[in-house]
This record gives sequence, C-alpha cells and structure tokens, in this order.
Amino acid sequence: MRSFTIFALFTLGCGASSSLPEDGPEPDGGERADAGDEALNAGVLYDDCGPADGPAIGGFITTGSPSCDGDRTTTDAPRLEFYAAGTGPSWSVADDFVTFRYCTASGCEDATAGTFTIDPPMGSRTTVQVDLQFPSIDLEGGYIVALCEDDVLCG
Repeated sequence: MRSFTIFALFTLGCGASSSLPEDGPEPDGGERADAGDEALNAGVLYDDCGPADGPAIGGFITTGSPSCDGDRTTTDAPRLEFYAAGTGPSWSVADDFVTFRYCTASGCEDATAGTFTIDPPMGSRTTVQVDLQFPSIDLEGGYIVALCEDDVLCG
C-alpha cells in the first residue's frame, strides 16, 4: 500500500525533533517580512503521485489546526504549501518536481532557495524542518505535521 511508502522514506532521516517555528527579524535590518503574529504552527503531510507514478509527498502548514479529513487543500492564509517527488527525506528548491509556495491573502509566491527535510515519524506525526527563502519572507524552523494515511492510486 502507498501509505507504507511514506513511512519508509521517513526512516532515512536524522534524529527526530519537536521544535516549533522560530521566526525572527532578518539580520539585514528586517526589510523582509517574518510570520509575526500569524506564525505558521501545524500542518498535514500525505502521499501523492510523482512523475511516472513514482512516490511523492504533498501538504501544507497553516496558522490553523489542519487535520487528515480527506481535504488536501486549504485557503487559510498565511500557509506554506509543499509538493516534492521522490523518496526524500530532504529536498531542495533546485530539485526537479519540487514546489514550495508561501501564500497570504494577497497571493502566493514560490520559494527562491532553501531546503525542506522530514524527520522520522513520531506516531501519527512528524516534524518538517524548513529553511526556505521567498521574495518577501524567510521561513526557518520546525513544524509539527500530521501524517495522513490514505491509499493513493497513481497511474
């Protein structure tokens, strides 16, 4: 089953972490935005289909309390959306078939640099470590996400 694929890819990661996001001012004087009062705090991660029906992951991190209720999208803002093909546990903005988007009420922007790493699972949750740069914001830290178990049929 596809749901076992996601757990197999997590076992390749480094030690687990339970840190929460630490957004702060930019060292260059704070010209770039940070998440401020609307800090991202929780998300979901699910199996998806990659190119040629290979493994992939998708999900999002928001300010709300997302759950694995079958809805794979959200309009909450702000939010970090992610899609990454392959087995991970780490992806870079420069990799093929990888998308990291930061969305606010006024629109979305794609990451220009950075990495996204999944820690090994802790029951039905895990931590994703992000170090991503967007045109208007930098996101760095760890975010707790729920692992959504669903059988994805690709092809």
